Amino acid sequence: MLALCAWAAASDPAADWKALYEARFVAVADGTPDNAARLYEATLLDRGPADALFVATSYWLGRARLELGDLSRARGSLAAAAAEPGLAAGAPYVSDPEVRDAARELLEEVALRGAVIVSLPVRFDFEGGSFPGVRAWSAEGAGLEVVGEPGRRVAAWSTVVGPDTTDHVTLRFAATAAPAAVSVRARLAEGELAVRWSAVDEWGARWRGPVTPLTAEWTEARVSARDLEPPEGAVGPMAPGRLTDVALELVPTGTAARGRATLWVDDILAE
Repeated sequence: MLALCAWAAASDPAADWKALYEARFVAVADGTPDNAARLYEATLLDRGPADALFVATSYWLGRARLELGDLSRARGSLAAAAAEPGLAAGAPYVSDPEVRDAARELLEEVALRGAVIVSLPVRFDFEGGSFPGVRAWSAEGAGLEVVGEPGRRVAAWSTVVGPDTTDHVTLRFAATAAPAAVSVRARLAEGELAVRWSAVDEWGARWRGPVTPLTAEWTEARVSARDLEPPEGAVGPMAPGRLTDVALELVPTGTAARGRATLWVDDILAE
């Protein structure tokens, strides 16, 4: 406890960063995040978003809290690390692009852990006004909202597509509710797009299904476990009964190198 108090009182920038590095060492040496989280919390005392140490420490604190299963507080810490540079409560907000991207990726993981699907079959039709999956942290200039179409409600998914951009929505299934097949109905409202399903196996390799081009007419994109192709160099055989994350990916098509596109999505089914 005395060490924590001395740590919190430190004012020398070099000592402050040394404190963060030592907390990282504690996290590795202990094998558990409990003590490291306490040290990160002490490091953040009396520090605000104008301090670069605040951003880096918030990231590591959010990561430790995620490992502890404290999703709510992990979300708060990671959101602080993921903020864009600018003003926060009237004060400058320092932002590190690498820390920001890493924090946003973990925020996607926090959201997935809070949205696990535990039983099959399951169908999402958006009549309840919500989207069932978790949006990609890296989506650029994108929007996603439930809107009304004559006679029903659908999800309008707007994005910016190009050769170097990615966008997807992920569904996470419990090990006891791994789907054998998933499907979605979608159609284009603007731009040129295709969709494909992908899934992560128990070794962390992402397997991808066939690409389904979209038109202005409603089209079904369906994939089963046997339709998925492994990535090059994948480790281990396919394990359809133990898929964790299933994602609907957007794939740019056509001659335009970059542009905005919108699709409408309805009737996601997993069975």
